[in-house]
Formats: sequence, structure tokens, C-alpha cells
Amino acid sequence: MDVLKLIKDRMYADRKQNDFVTQLDSVGGKHPNSQAILEFCGAFYSEANRETQYFEILIKLFDVYFNAGNVQKASEALERSVDIDPYDHRNQERLPEVAGPRRPIRFEPA
Repeated sequence: MDVLKLIKDRMYADRKQNDFVTQLDSVGGKHPNSQAILEFCGAFYSEANRETQYFEILIKLFDVYFNAGNVQKASEALERSVDIDPYDHRNQERLPEVAGPRRPIRFEPA
């Protein structure tokens, strides 16, 4: 991650932001299950106001977190992606995964 930050800083200093985004997309594509790389990409896209790319990274982060058993972080990623696009079908598919099994509601007489 330190190397990616160093590359980002140098490319931004050289005014090559779009080239950095292209390289970052490539790195993220080559390591789709790397939590560290996806988190770096997510932070960068959020900071750079690249909402579409940020949304796609959040979807990937949800899957990585959920598959690792980290439901808390998966829920946070899902919440941020719902803030961006609540109607995206992928969000709708992931909601039941986070909610877990439904329990019957019992009404107790007063």
C-alpha cells in the first residue's frame, strides 16, 4: 500500500491523475480478492469523487468482507453503496445476506 501511495503522490505531482486511475483499475482488477488493495482503491475513489468506481469497489468489498466472515464491515460497505444507489439490484441481493436468517415473531399475551 505504501508503494501505491508513493506512485499516486508522484503521478499527481506530475499531473497524471488519469494515468494513475488507469493503473489503479488494473491493479484492482488483478487482485479482486485483496482486501487491502480494494480498501486503498475505495479510499482513493471516494477522495477523488469518482462515485461510479467507488460504488463498484464497495460491491467487491462487501463480498470480500462477507466471505471472510466480517459481517460488520460487509454491512458498512453495503450501507455506503446503498447511499450511492439504493435501487441497484446487487444491493437488493445482498441485503438478505447481511440480515441473516429470519426469526418468527412471537406475540405474548398481555
